[in-house]
Amino acid sequence: MKRKEILESYTSEWPPRRPELFDEGESFVSVDDIHRIASKSDLDRSWSEFLSWIGFSELTKCLERKAASIDQTFLKLLAESIFSIEIGLCNLVKRWSTLRKLPYPKDSSIYNAYSFVQNCIALKRTLSQRGAEQLRARVIAGLLPSGRLADLDLELNIWRSLSGAPDNISHFGVLGEPGPDFVVSSKGYDIEVEGKCISPETGMPLSYGLVSPLLRSISRRPRMRYPGQFVTIEAEVRHAHPTGHAVPAFKAQIEQTYELGQDIVTTEFTTRISFRPLAEVTAQFGSIEQNSSAVFGKYRRQYGDFGFFTGHQNECLFLNLIPLAPRKTLKKIMRTISDAGEQFSKTRPAILWLHLLGMPDTQSASDDEDMLNVIDTLLDHAFSQKRDHISIVVFSSDTKFVDRRALGQSKLIRAADGKNHKRFYANPSAKFPLTSTR
Repeated sequence: MKRKEILESYTSEWPPRRPELFDEGESFVSVDDIHRIASKSDLDRSWSEFLSWIGFSELTKCLERKAASIDQTFLKLLAESIFSIEIGLCNLVKRWSTLRKLPYPKDSSIYNAYSFVQNCIALKRTLSQRGAEQLRARVIAGLLPSGRLADLDLELNIWRSLSGAPDNISHFGVLGEPGPDFVVSSKGYDIEVEGKCISPETGMPLSYGLVSPLLRSISRRPRMRYPGQFVTIEAEVRHAHPTGHAVPAFKAQIEQTYELGQDIVTTEFTTRISFRPLAEVTAQFGSIEQNSSAVFGKYRRQYGDFGFFTGHQNECLFLNLIPLAPRKTLKKIMRTISDAGEQFSKTRPAILWLHLLGMPDTQSASDDEDMLNVIDTLLDHAFSQKRDHISIVVFSSDTKFVDRRALGQSKLIRAADGKNHKRFYANPSAKFPLTSTR
């Protein structure tokens, strides 16, 4: 029997619906917890303060390194979900460097970057100088090739939902303190709150830390060997590889396969090469560079693989990196829940916030049913007897950009908004119940 959520909401509803099943009075979790861009003047002030705080040259340098690690065909679809904020910041910095003007948000990446900047500055203004430096260090760490800003952004959005009464926040794990992200006092309780981002790569046999450096190194292939050909190398990885230690050996075998034009089979890695006329591919799709997603969809082996295109005008190399080990997504998410449960003291009520980063929109009732089945399995794990201190679990999705003019509102109003779907679930056997629903 599926659990019934105590609240399901979309933050684009205005005014936001009040959580009716919570106790009477002000709720400690705000439905409207995604920050809206209040005004252009406020945004200009926040952006200028953000640049001064991080440092324009430091920010530019970090974003250039980050862009180099994600600006590859094989990761574009994944990157749009995992690195939406970083992509938006890159676009903002380019525009600012040239025109000293901020663009109107026309997509989710720009909107998310604006929201992140304003949330950072809003929190920074409440912190001591030492706290502001700790927050700055986390922003820069998120911009490293191995980092991501989505984790910090989730914590900032949770903070905004709690910041209606900032004096009640007694613990800031967001600044590196041990334990949960926040401890907040509300209605006679000290409540612990922890947020976790669940990435689309969670449970994949090949991690981003292996795939990105491997395919980035292949992009520096020195010369063209097969003019007029669309060269496909299928690289099968037999076992899970969570780190980048295997990159040199894998790179050497891929390059040897390309040079010899022959398949190579080893115990860990199999590379197979095939050829088709480049003119045949371009006749169907046009420019490969401009239609890489369609070409990838046509010639990829299976879902969960990675694709990368490189080459010259007269030759294209398509490298298809294929993990053969099974995905363990559900198991990895359960492990994330278990680890998060250990961060709580277990002596106070706890809220666990799970953000499903890059989760695709359900296209049918059956898709939604599948998602609810997954959620129900995760709730059984989260609300197990040894985690009865977890009183509420929140599932949230990515913010979707909404231009209010497209909704039939006045064309004279340039207003952007974000839509974020959340489901709140109460533990029916909670040691510290926070709702009137048991």
